[in-house]
Amino acid sequence: DAREGTLGKEHPETLQSLSQLALALDNMGHLPEAEELQRRALDAKERTLGPQHPSTLRSIERLADLLQDLGKESEAAELQKRAAVAP
Repeated sequence: DAREGTLGKEHPETLQSLSQLALALDNMGHLPEAEELQRRALDAKERTLGPQHPSTLRSIERLADLLQDLGKESEAAELQKRAAVAP
């Protein structure tokens, strides 16, 4: 929240912090909360950095891994395909 207020909701550093928080929640077993934050980060990164940016692609991969852990295999597979076709 501090970075959002200072830098803005879609600043690259804010989005990186959001992704890191999602990863921490994932590691603690808070998968639904992690999914929500990772989706927010990915949506914003796609808008601001573009779909092929390395940070966006990392977020796609992280969300795919998280969805796999949640048993959402079909959606995870779609995201993995998106990440795989990136140049």
